[in-house]
Amino acid sequence: MKKYLIIILLFIPILYSYAQEDAKTLFESSWNVDNDSEKIAIREKIVKLYPESEYGLFCKAWIVSYEGDLLKSVELYSKALNIKKDFWQAYFNRGMIYLNLQKFNEALADLKKSTELNTDYADAYSSIGITYYYLKNYEQAVINCTKSIELEPNNEYAYNYRGISYTMLYKYDEAIYDFTKAIFINPMSVDAYNNRGKTYSEIDKFDEAFADFEKAITINPDYSNAYMNRGYVYIALQKFAEAISDFTKVISLNPNDADAYYCRGFTYEKIGNCNSAKKDWEKAIVVNPDYESKLRPYINECK
Repeated sequence: MKKYLIIILLFIPILYSYAQEDAKTLFESSWNVDNDSEKIAIREKIVKLYPESEYGLFCKAWIVSYEGDLLKSVELYSKALNIKKDFWQAYFNRGMIYLNLQKFNEALADLKKSTELNTDYADAYSSIGITYYYLKNYEQAVINCTKSIELEPNNEYAYNYRGISYTMLYKYDEAIYDFTKAIFINPMSVDAYNNRGKTYSEIDKFDEAFADFEKAITINPDYSNAYMNRGYVYIALQKFAEAISDFTKVISLNPNDADAYYCRGFTYEKIGNCNSAKKDWEKAIVVNPDYESKLRPYINECK
């Protein structure tokens, strides 16, 4: 009996090694799948077969994040990383969760760690660029989005975020080039059309701006950003009725958009309709109390 026990004990590490290899193979196959339903099926299988392995914990984390529980996802990715210290995919995914949670410094640390462990993953560099953009470090945003484009020349998101970073650096020609490239890659990108339209409006190319906003709205009639930005251009052109119409559309799409109430109020004030202006400004304050100090003087002065 002791002899058989020894043989069984000797086989346990071998069986564990095979299990780990099977889990790794399944995980790698899931990483390369684009179809969400297929990816979910593979990762649910990994969780069922290898629940406490690093791959099982990763897949649990991914599934719960897909379901919207981001904090639980962070916890599970951290457990996976406690087992596998060089798990670059876990660093990347946890970094993306932190980015969604607007924990930008934590996101940056994880995303950078993922690039240390895998220098060739383009999405990691574009995500670092996006994080730097939100941290208002636009030069670093450009550098990292450029690295992403070098690795993956058809990365529309890298072009888009490099473009808006160029805009913040007042490099409008470079920004327009990037948005145009993003549109070439994905002709249905409402963000790229909207961003290029905003950039055209910055340099007073209003016809081109209108064309881009119209295109974005044609692709997605519920895309509020295009209405908002077109409203700004109408104000610049003193077409106040058209501006009011666009800001009203934004409010119909998002009744809690404080900026839309603020801008519509400002436009009403321009045409001498103080009653409507004050109503919109009061609503903006209700939606976003930070507007109180900015708008209260206008409310008191508008007659």
